[in-house]
Amino acid sequence: MVLDDDQLPEWAKGYIKAVSQKSIIKGYPDNTFKPADKLTRQELVVMVINAFKFVEDAKELEFSDKGQIGDWAKEAIETAVHLEILSGYPDNTFRVGNTITRAETFAVLAKALKVKK
Repeated sequence: MVLDDDQLPEWAKGYIKAVSQKSIIKGYPDNTFKPADKLTRQELVVMVINAFKFVEDAKELEFSDKGQIGDWAKEAIETAVHLEILSGYPDNTFRVGNTITRAETFAVLAKALKVKK
């Protein structure tokens, strides 16, 4: 997918295009990237699973809010949960639309690196 150049910050264009060409990110259906938007939990999971090329025979999710998971993110979240890269909250929710903090992002990446060994 080639993302619309006009909406990408100049300093980030090369990076965004590189991860787009490697299918780590795909952007939105309207061919945009929305660089100023905050990252959600499901968006991060999809990028990490795509970047590390994890493929797992994951089991069905049991989160009480699993119906809110986008079809485009379901398989990646199942894989991440199965590999214990990311989990839900104590109240049995995943909260897909929540923005993810830098600390949570770091924890996800560290766990992914550990699995990749």
